[in-house]
Amino acid sequence: EFKAALRAFVREEVCPALGVARVAYQAIPTFRVHLSGTPATGRPHTDGGKPYFHQPAEVNCWVPLTPTSGSNTLWSESAPGLGDFHPFESAGPGEFYLFYANQARHYTTRNDSGSTRVSFDLRV
Repeated sequence: EFKAALRAFVREEVCPALGVARVAYQAIPTFRVHLSGTPATGRPHTDGGKPYFHQPAEVNCWVPLTPTSGSNTLWSESAPGLGDFHPFESAGPGEFYLFYANQARHYTTRNDSGSTRVSFDLRV
């Protein structure tokens, strides 16, 4: 069952990466598909600002289910306000990224990679 797999993922992977034993998390992750040849799915933003206003203690966990690089992936600052945007590049399943999307700007670009990206994300 998906709920059990998600609970295990959070307990066995996310919590150790955050250095905690337990964490509250988004029970139903957001699944995303960015088709090849389609425009950006949003513009640079923070989750703490308009129109989202997420609470400041949350951390985003982004999980690509397909290989990601270049224009088919998510881009983010390494820390709030640095403007040093970099792509989250992944060989595919088995990798995840934790980042402070509440204050760090992030975005996608037009997907001209020739590959569709499938991912899910959740807040913890």
